[in-house]
Amino acid sequence: MADGAMSEFIAGFQDGRGETKVTLSKTRAQQDGALKGEKFSKHSSIIIEKSSIQPTLVSVRLPLNGGLFGYDVEIPDGHQIDINKTVITPKSDVIEIKIVKIGEFTLPA
Repeated sequence: MADGAMSEFIAGFQDGRGETKVTLSKTRAQQDGALKGEKFSKHSSIIIEKSSIQPTLVSVRLPLNGGLFGYDVEIPDGHQIDINKTVITPKSDVIEIKIVKIGEFTLPA
C-alpha cells in the first residue's frame, strides 16, 4: 500500500436482518481534489485487488493520484461475516458493499 495517511470515504449504512448495505462516496474535498472526475467503476479492478474481505473486517482501498483512499468496516467483537457472500461493487460515483452477517448484530457498531 501507499505510504502516509488514508483519506476516508463517507459511509452510509442500511442495516437489515442478515445483511448490511454500505455505500461509500467521495467527500467534498475528494470531489474537488484528487478524485475530481474519477469514476470508481473505471478503477474497479484495482479496488477489488487492493481491498480485502475478512471475517471481522472489510477494507476498501483505492490507491490513486499519489494518495490512498478507502474505508474500513469493522465487525463487532464476537461476530463475523460470510466472506464468500460479502461483495464489494465499484459503481460510477459510489462503492457499494453488501455485507452478509453470520448471526444477528447491528452495523455500524
